[in-house]
Amino acid sequence: MMKEKKGQIYLFSRAIRTGKTTALYNWVQDRPGAAGILTPDVHNRRVIYDIATKRYHTFEVADSYGGEKITIGRFLFAKEAFARARDILAAAVAQHPAWLVIDEAGKLELEQGEGLEPAILNTVRSYQSGQQDGQLLIVVRDSLLPQAINRYGLQDAIVLSEHLP
Repeated sequence: MMKEKKGQIYLFSRAIRTGKTTALYNWVQDRPGAAGILTPDVHNRRVIYDIATKRYHTFEVADSYGGEKITIGRFLFAKEAFARARDILAAAVAQHPAWLVIDEAGKLELEQGEGLEPAILNTVRSYQSGQQDGQLLIVVRDSLLPQAINRYGLQDAIVLSEHLP
C-alpha cells in the first residue's frame, strides 16, 4: 500500500471493459469516507452509483426514452443524468471526503468538454490548489490517458493500472 499525501490525485487506467468500475465498486465498500460516482452496469444498463448515499440513478436509457438523450458510442444516456452526476460530484467536493472517485473522464469530457464537465475540471483544480485534504481518483481508459493528463494538468498524478491504493 502506498503512502497517501494530502490532495493526491490518482488516475485509474486500463483498457475499456476490463473491470475498472467493478474493481472500484469493491474497493469503495471498504472506504467509509469515500464519495463520488461510479457507473456500473446493472441489469445490462449503465447506471450512476452515488458512493456516499449508496443510491443508484438512471443513466443509460432505451431509444424510447422521452427525455433528451446523448449518444456515446453504442450507448444512449439521459442528458439530465449528467446534470445529476455533476451535482453529486459538487456535493461530494463540498464535504471534503477522504476519497473522491470520478468514473469516468471519457471522450465526451475530454474531446467535447461536455458530460461531467465542468465538474471534473473544477474538482481537479480544487485538489491541485490545496483546498482538499483527501485523495482524488479519476477513472480514464488507457487510450485517453495522455489526453486526460494534458487537459487537466495531471503530470504529477499517480497512474494505477492494477492495484488500487
